[in-house]
Amino acid sequence: MLKLILKNNVNNNFRSVKVNSLKINFLMRMHDNTPSGGRSVVYDYANFLAKRGHQVTITFLADASFKLRKHNRMSSIFHVLRYVKQKKQQETITWHKIDPNVTIKTKFSYNPLTQKESDEKVIAFDYGIALHLAKFIKKFSDDYFYFIQADEKIYYDESVVRSAWKLPIHKITISSYLKEKLDSFGNNAILVQNYINTNKFYLTKTLAQREPVVSLLNHTAAYKNTKLGIQALKLVQEKRPDLGFKVIMFGNPSFDENLGFPVSYFQHASFRTLREKVYNQSAIFLSTSENEGWGLTAMEAMACGAALISTRNGGVLDFTEDKVSAVLVPSDDPELIAGEIIHLLSDDHLRVRIARAGYERVREFSFEKSALKFEAAIRQQ
Repeated sequence: MLKLILKNNVNNNFRSVKVNSLKINFLMRMHDNTPSGGRSVVYDYANFLAKRGHQVTITFLADASFKLRKHNRMSSIFHVLRYVKQKKQQETITWHKIDPNVTIKTKFSYNPLTQKESDEKVIAFDYGIALHLAKFIKKFSDDYFYFIQADEKIYYDESVVRSAWKLPIHKITISSYLKEKLDSFGNNAILVQNYINTNKFYLTKTLAQREPVVSLLNHTAAYKNTKLGIQALKLVQEKRPDLGFKVIMFGNPSFDENLGFPVSYFQHASFRTLREKVYNQSAIFLSTSENEGWGLTAMEAMACGAALISTRNGGVLDFTEDKVSAVLVPSDDPELIAGEIIHLLSDDHLRVRIARAGYERVREFSFEKSALKFEAAIRQQ
């Protein structure tokens, strides 16, 4: 029988480990203090590296202009206004704890020729910041890195993103799917797979006790494909109203749509809310993204005992096996997805078997292992 694991007993006191100290500067865009998977990963690594004795800075930039950016002048004016209005707010991150030894700075922009400290490792958070650095640097030294957590064409013009991917800068990425894509552009990307934080996401409710609850993320981005999940759930309601299933949704935007069945909604959910009120209450977690660099919410749900039904969206393939640890479906077939939801809700034995296998699989991806690989990557070891 799968036991409830209330917390991870791994010793996380990394301060006791002596390492040769590095200066590390994560360059990120200014934030709006709302939960973000990609930012959470950076904050986790920043905390870890600070606890290891490194001098860690997170620098939030208002503007990271680059030659290929559309409407460069108008964008710069917008960013000036944003910088003036939101500069002080950048010091406050309420949804994720930041280690007190991590220095937080806010700058309008960043010129590596005048602002980079000697021997400092500079890590660009996205394509725009990487291209911004390339305005000043013709040949990148080993001090520069570009951390890629998604196929960034989902955010901006593909030709611009690919120009960033072709830059001669060290690249670190989070999934086999992304590494394969990056390497097709002449890179030899360093693979540091994502992880599950078992201090935050763990079982509090046994697998067999789950009510017929399906949870999913609500997101406004088209590639997240929330509409597909809703379509599938409406079909489940039409075909099998006798199942009496409920839906839990969460996300940053508000949600007041009447779907024709009960929906509980959590806006700006903390990890505690996700663990206790979403994932551990769910029999099934539904992930319908068209493109994912990894799939953090899917992994979190699996770590809390939800059986995963997911589209074959790229990153999820690193931690799932179809019909073993998850049910994988196409991203354009709501009828098929509805059928898989009905199948799992109608067969508790199958659901529990898949949920158990998924739970055990994701726990193989420990934070400590990933964090040590990330540290080794920026040391170039």
